[in-house]
Amino acid sequence: KLYMGPGQLYHDLQNLLHDLNVLGQISQLISSLKGNYQNLNQSVAHDWTSGLQKLILKKEDEIRAADRCRIQLQLPGKQDKSGRPTFFTAVFNTFTPAIKQSWINNLQMAKLALAEDNLLGWFCIEDDGNQIKKEKHPLLVRHMPVMMAKQQEFKIECAAYNPEPYLAGETESDSCAVEHGFLWIGSCTNQMGQIAIVSFQSSSPKVIECFNVESRILCMVYIPEEEKLKEQNKAPDSESVLAKTSNVPTICLGMEEGSISMYKSCQGSKKVRLQHFFTPEKSTVMSLTYRSQYLFAGLVNGNISIYTKAEDGTWNTEPQKIVKLGVLPVRSLLVMEETIWAACGGQIFIISTVTHSIENHFEAHQEEGMVISHMAVAGVGVWIAFTSGSTLRLFHTETLKHLQDVNIATPVHNMLPGS
Repeated sequence: KLYMGPGQLYHDLQNLLHDLNVLGQISQLISSLKGNYQNLNQSVAHDWTSGLQKLILKKEDEIRAADRCRIQLQLPGKQDKSGRPTFFTAVFNTFTPAIKQSWINNLQMAKLALAEDNLLGWFCIEDDGNQIKKEKHPLLVRHMPVMMAKQQEFKIECAAYNPEPYLAGETESDSCAVEHGFLWIGSCTNQMGQIAIVSFQSSSPKVIECFNVESRILCMVYIPEEEKLKEQNKAPDSESVLAKTSNVPTICLGMEEGSISMYKSCQGSKKVRLQHFFTPEKSTVMSLTYRSQYLFAGLVNGNISIYTKAEDGTWNTEPQKIVKLGVLPVRSLLVMEETIWAACGGQIFIISTVTHSIENHFEAHQEEGMVISHMAVAGVGVWIAFTSGSTLRLFHTETLKHLQDVNIATPVHNMLPGS
């Protein structure tokens, strides 16, 4: 199949423009004719001109479409006679814009991999005990300050990502950004908290909002906007009220003082707190997660408070149910399909999102004093980190079998400044 690239299209456009110019000259000559002729008059010349102009517009559209599939690279060449560097241009045509975008993404990742910040020396152990450098490892795209306060005592405690898509009216260059949406970052001192909101709506992320809160922020969770319930028997007034109050994305903050705050999180919005209420006995909120219209709050006293929404779309300030796990803090909550994995001390409890009852539990570590700090799911495995030590443990999500231990001390050490 013959593919006509932009070069041929530009050549065709030049020919059409040439013919349009010639046709203009012919039209002037026709106007100077003394006699009247059936197929040689100003009306016919106007039709020819109009037809050529339409062809030119069509060709310009084809060129714009082709440019979406065109990659132009400037590559280094041999030095000239005086020793100065020279460059040459290589142009590639892809069959679809998606192929071009994929190629550009791969090129950007390759350039990132060559950056000094990404030459960190990530190693893995072979069967014979020798260390080899991994070919694939996490790539640092960029780093930026996110704490606006000058005090050095502010430390980042938690973060939540709102993957809100960018507006359709943005420029095409912005569409090549690594991500879109907003990242809420919670930083703390010994007594107070601070929120910094980083926008990824353009190719250059920036802090768009920063404000203090009355207590230390220990956890966050993103709650997406709700889809409108299509119930025929619901009155229009109640539909509009529900959409107005609940159909917005929010960020939920868990505080050390034992409170939960709901903030509006959408494009163009500033600091807007929608709700603020306290947990039972003002117990410190250690972890949060959201699933199927329920908000789960892991508390310092070993309980999980489960909250539901009222008819107006706001959260009920009293928990619908409290699940007792133990006496140690519930430091981590993880959504796993139709269950919630809750970490209490060194144990993991599996809670149904339907019945809100404990379905299973197991010990994540046999050593006394090992407390789970974080959990993350990847495929059919759950990685578990602890408050002490540098070892991650991997468990199977279905069999709950312990699969692997990974010590991350070496790669983390290589990432630290001066190492």
